[in-house]
Amino acid sequence: MAAPRWCVLIGHATIVEEMTLAACSVAVPVQHGDAVVAAFGIVVPSLRRDKARLVSALKVAAHGIGLTLDPFLVVGEIAIRPGSI
Repeated sequence: MAAPRWCVLIGHATIVEEMTLAACSVAVPVQHGDAVVAAFGIVVPSLRRDKARLVSALKVAAHGIGLTLDPFLVVGEIAIRPGSI
């Protein structure tokens, strides 16, 4: 899965009221090594005040998720233990 270039450059993606009125989203990439393997995000009523705080918290959580993938080799959408194939 390739992240959009602009998302990689700024480190997060935001959406404001695209799907639902009064709903905003922010998401960050989850990385396994140099590869982006997923996105982790949250939907909130507004990003005006708390965007930086939310992005920071999401990055910490996404980093932790990425670390849990280390024992696995990620191929597409399948996680395979090294030596199992």
